[in-house]
Formats: sequence, structure tokens, C-alpha cells
Amino acid sequence: MLTEFDDDEMEAELTLRERQEREIALGHSLTNAEHELAREAFVLGRTLEQAGIAFDPLTFVALRIIEGSREEEVNPVDCLNVLVAFGFLERSVALAEGLLDEAA
Repeated sequence: MLTEFDDDEMEAELTLRERQEREIALGHSLTNAEHELAREAFVLGRTLEQAGIAFDPLTFVALRIIEGSREEEVNPVDCLNVLVAFGFLERSVALAEGLLDEAA
């Protein structure tokens, strides 16, 4: 037996589905960005290490976020605050440090 849905119920379910899909897509994008920043930090860290220059992955990741926020015309402080709250910086830095430790 088929259950009938009214238009409001269908719209609410579709809206929920769309929100869920956007959240999944955002999570995927953030994870990709975390890994990409970690790889960039690793390459730069190794280069600086070979040149005898100290490297701080957190500063690098923060600077890249500031650079990106300016390109997107977003307040860099707001952007950093949001990404810190989501743990984005912490995860990117941890990944970079792990790669650098493995390479040492």
C-alpha cells in the first residue's frame, strides 16, 4: 500500500536531503583541503629543513588560509576563527607534522 505525502512533507524531506548533501560535500571539501595543506606544508618544511631553516606548520597553514580568504574576499580573522572551531587547522598541522616526522 502506498503512503501519500502532501507537498509540504515532500518539500521538507527534500530540503533536509539537500542540507545533508551540502554538509557531506562541505565535509569532503574540508578534508581534501586539510590534506592538501598538509602536503604543501610537508614539501615546504622539507625544503626549509634541507636549507637549515626552522619551519612551523601552523604558521604556514594559517598564512595559506589568510591568502585564500583574501582571494575569496572573506574576512581572514573570521575565516581562521571558523576553521579553528571546526578543528581544521589542528588536523592540517597534525597531518603535516606526521609527514615531516616520517620523513625525518
